Amino acid sequence: MAYCIYLRKSRKDLELEKSENYDTLTRHRNALLELAHKMSLTIGKIYEEVVSGDSIAARPKMQQLLNDVSEGIWEGVLVMEIERLARGDTSDQGIVARTFTYSDTLIITPVKTYNPADEFDQEYLDFELFMSRREYNTIKRRMHAGMISSCKEGNWIHNQPPFGYNRVRNENAKGFHLEPKPGESEIVKLIFEWYTKGILQDDGTYEPIGTSLIANKLNTEYSIKPKSGVWTVPTISSMLRNEHYLGYIVCGKTKREKVFQDGMLVDKWMYHEKGDYDLYPGKHPALISQEVFDLAQEKLAKNPRRPNKSITNPLAGVIKCGLCGRSMYRRPYQKRGQSASLICSEKTCHNVSSKFELVEDALLQSIESWVNGYEVQTDDGFVDTSTLDTKLELLKAEEKQLDELKAQLDRIYESYEKGIYDVEVFMSRQKMTQSKILDAENSIANLNTEIKKERNYIDNQEQIIPQAKKLLSIYRHSDDVQLKNDLLKSIFEKVVYVKTANGHYKNQRQDDFELSLFPKLPRRKNE
Repeated sequence: MAYCIYLRKSRKDLELEKSENYDTLTRHRNALLELAHKMSLTIGKIYEEVVSGDSIAARPKMQQLLNDVSEGIWEGVLVMEIERLARGDTSDQGIVARTFTYSDTLIITPVKTYNPADEFDQEYLDFELFMSRREYNTIKRRMHAGMISSCKEGNWIHNQPPFGYNRVRNENAKGFHLEPKPGESEIVKLIFEWYTKGILQDDGTYEPIGTSLIANKLNTEYSIKPKSGVWTVPTISSMLRNEHYLGYIVCGKTKREKVFQDGMLVDKWMYHEKGDYDLYPGKHPALISQEVFDLAQEKLAKNPRRPNKSITNPLAGVIKCGLCGRSMYRRPYQKRGQSASLICSEKTCHNVSSKFELVEDALLQSIESWVNGYEVQTDDGFVDTSTLDTKLELLKAEEKQLDELKAQLDRIYESYEKGIYDVEVFMSRQKMTQSKILDAENSIANLNTEIKKERNYIDNQEQIIPQAKKLLSIYRHSDDVQLKNDLLKSIFEKVVYVKTANGHYKNQRQDDFELSLFPKLPRRKNE
């Protein structure tokens, strides 16, 4: 059975990379590959975590690794240090420890090999995880204190500056500060002027406009755009509330806090109200006066968002735009007496709207076709696993062949060391055998992927398909919008909608759109 490598940068690595010219992942990858060669281990995959995060929920590669480990794909995982796997809270560390223990998967570091199934190794593993968590908390406290101190000095502590500013390194001192960015800073001033005073008319008066009209005006009349590439109402509203434009450094307005979501502890950005965060005088000049800023806050307070007390769209949060990725929403036409439409929430998006009822009906038909696409179970409820069994046997044969090829490679090296083969013969036979080994490893990787799909297929028959059948039996006969929405969200991650042909009438088909279904993959029973 093959082994894999897991790579992740720590905060300490990031600090060292700034002072020394090297890449941590490359250095660790080379070190672990050398370790694998010394131990004669075959590496089937390398997981490289390119995002930072305390919790497992914030690290997609770690989630993928744990899922593969739980399915018994790997004999062991090579990692530089235990804390690279889990340095979060005790619950995350418990998940890692249990996953490796129950799957009987080794953890191999340059210093020690841990067998979680061994009682003594398990105790040592728990101790290592505890010490790494303790060290991590100490580092976090020190970093937080340093960030607060830098904010008090008026420095900008983040990588991305707010729209309207550039991040500039301080002279003769550590850290960065903000400086107005030509073009963007003028846009910021215009936004506040339009929102607080309005747009100047030919007769000398000002016509007041809101955030939606400001976004439309910027999108259509100005080439300067925010990082997302398009002006939206949330972007404008956020800028109007941003105290950085007053010359302050804002500290603690948004914080990453751990909350429970769908039964899991995840990190989420939480916004705090005024008074719950700190403002420090910044080294950067203000773009907006306090008077103009206060006028903007007064106007924003008079137009708060009205929370929806009850859901009216059964597809809310399910249908996503296939062009911009934003959510589609149901737009009613009560005054006109027309049926509701499904429309993208981004006004500048070119995804064409459709009648809501047509999309809803097409989705139900797609679910029905999807359900019928699965093989029907026999009367006794038996699920056909013959294809899976065949691929499992084929996998064993491929793995046996791989072992034989590796043994053959070892004999080639021995013959070269004993002088039986000269350099030319050795290179030729070694290259040929390595090519066969690579082909075998690719076959094994492809078979593992196909086996995973087969298992998901069987799980769909056992779990998701019955849920889909339940949805079809309830949806058309129920008036409970929330129930419909909950049923859809229990089955699908999302449904992507695309319609590029414009025109609602004449010879244009109104159902000329595409829906792509993305069902939630069920967890296996042993997870």
